[in-house]
Amino acid sequence: MKYTVRYAHLESMSHLKVGDSLKFGDFIGIMGTSGQSKFNHLHIDLIYGFVRKIIRLREIGILKRYKPCKTQLDYFKDEDLFKFKLVITTQYMCKEYKKIYGKNHPAYDLVPKDRHRSKDHFKIYFNRKKVKNVEILFVGFDQIGYGFCVLIGYETL
Repeated sequence: MKYTVRYAHLESMSHLKVGDSLKFGDFIGIMGTSGQSKFNHLHIDLIYGFVRKIIRLREIGILKRYKPCKTQLDYFKDEDLFKFKLVITTQYMCKEYKKIYGKNHPAYDLVPKDRHRSKDHFKIYFNRKKVKNVEILFVGFDQIGYGFCVLIGYETL
């Protein structure tokens, strides 16, 4: 199966280029507050298939071509993401998020556990091992919401 994972609200434009390949442990970017974000965090979501453009959170799970896959997304929630323990600040499909913003949240907002004491672990790394054909699909800035973001496509083994 093919999937696209989005890393959003990065501090600045990623050094990665469309078409680059990635492997486990490669540096993606630095967690930030770009876009509509008010606090440092990594917004991460995932859908089936390869997507080479920005799609809105409200489109995920509504339009058939943007189907979320929580099972795959859950594999990204580990210490290899920041090379440090992480904390989930907004859960997948958080009811409180929907009350406040009026839309679903088929994503996670993640931060390193020591975020209040240090920025030492704000670096984000590709943390999947059992995947193939990992490719950068999009690198850019989304003024409306996600700020600096990267879309990465991969296939499961």
